[in-house]
Order: sequence, then structure tokens, then C-alpha cells
Amino acid sequence: MSRQLLRTGWVVLHTRLTLQRWRGPQLRALMDAPAGVVAAAMPARAHAVLRDVQRIGAWIPGTRCFARAVASVRLLRAEAMPARLRLGVRRAHGVVQAHAWVELDAHPVGEDAAALRDFAPLQDAHPAQPWQR
Repeated sequence: MSRQLLRTGWVVLHTRLTLQRWRGPQLRALMDAPAGVVAAAMPARAHAVLRDVQRIGAWIPGTRCFARAVASVRLLRAEAMPARLRLGVRRAHGVVQAHAWVELDAHPVGEDAAALRDFAPLQDAHPAQPWQR
């Protein structure tokens, strides 16, 4: 097993075990767009990081999209990539569903952009207007 994969495993496990203690400012820092320019090689590396997180997350019980996305953002930012955590909700067949994903330069990484179109990003929601779909 490579050193990078072991590091990824540690970050995913640590994130999964500590997320319940995180507070708003810690999550807000991951949701705010960091300063930085996306270099041409970054998207390929970002996809590789997310692929590794998915692979390892499948072995850790309870590691759902939120923990995977948070771990991915942490790993990408450690490599100086301006990754951003995105949280969204949608109503499908009368059920409210939530999803977390990673964006790099305002583009989803490792996700089908068309599948995310139905999700209303939480930080973009205006509190005076109730969410409706």
C-alpha cells in the first residue's frame, strides 16, 4: 500500500470519527472558497484523491458522502488546491435528500454535474425565502 493511500486512509478515518464534534466555524472554513488558482494538473490529481477517498471510505462503516467530502477537501487543501465543500438539498418524490460534494474552481470533482443540478446549495439559500421544489 502506498504512503499516499495510507495518509488518505488516516484522514478519512479521522474525519469520520471526529465530525460529530466539529462546529460551525470549522465546517464554514471548508465551505468558503479559498484563494488560489487552479493549475492545469490539479483536476487530474483531485480526481485521484477523491477516488482514493471513495475506495477507503467503502471500508469504514458509516462513511457517507459528508465524511468523504470533508476528508477530500482536507486532503486537497493540504496539497494547495483551492477545494470547497458544498452541501445541498433536494426534494425527490416527497422526500428531502441531502448530499455533500467537492468543488474545485466552482466545478464538481468526481460527481456528475447534471446529477447535482437538482440540489439547492445550502449556503446559497436565502433565509427569507423558504426552499421549495
